[in-house]
Amino acid sequence: MEHDQIKAFTDIVKYGSISAAASNTYTSQSYLSHKLLTLEQELNATLITRGKGIRKIELTTHGVEFLRLVNQYHATWNEMLQIGKSQDRMHLSVGAVHGINAYTFRDIYRDYVMKHPEMRLNIYTYHSRDLYEKVASRENDLAYIYNAINYTDIIVTPVFKEQFCLISKADSPYYDGIMPNELSAKDEIYIRYNKEYEIWHDQFWSGNHYVVRISSTNSAVYLMDDKIDGRLPIYPRQKY
Repeated sequence: MEHDQIKAFTDIVKYGSISAAASNTYTSQSYLSHKLLTLEQELNATLITRGKGIRKIELTTHGVEFLRLVNQYHATWNEMLQIGKSQDRMHLSVGAVHGINAYTFRDIYRDYVMKHPEMRLNIYTYHSRDLYEKVASRENDLAYIYNAINYTDIIVTPVFKEQFCLISKADSPYYDGIMPNELSAKDEIYIRYNKEYEIWHDQFWSGNHYVVRISSTNSAVYLMDDKIDGRLPIYPRQKY
């Protein structure tokens, strides 16, 4: 695979057709067609749909995936070109789920950057399962997750625990110190944190009797309808 083949493909995608790409890059249509054909032959995959009456190119499923990889390739290539221009600084890549990045570690990241100007800190947000893959592929040096799972060559160490609290409106009938068994599952906004939380949760509220179940804490407050007193999410205490 040659750079000219990749460039021909991206030019065709950029300008929408082989003829438009040829006109804008001052090359011939036959040249671009040949480069595209040899690229597809090497990949053993059709990247662009051809046919009479198709004025603008359409990417196949393989074409969409190849374009994604090409964009990654270009980004990596540009990073490599910047190596000699950047200062000699160490990099630390940290991944975490949204709640940890946005709330728990927000001040920690800021303090770290202030105290360690010699470091380049890269922060990424993914779901827990995706973070295992990022660490395994060495895209992230370390990651903070909610769910501990068995993953080859990955060491999982508990770092911290946090209390959970019930969130309700100020004029709700719920009082400070209310016990879980006094709450009804039919009023619950169920946020799935991790397996340990689910085990604790099901001791009090088994079955599927919640109002709504979500995987992210961000939506819970907006689901507490002003007209309904009883919708209840349970949050990590540090979040609010």
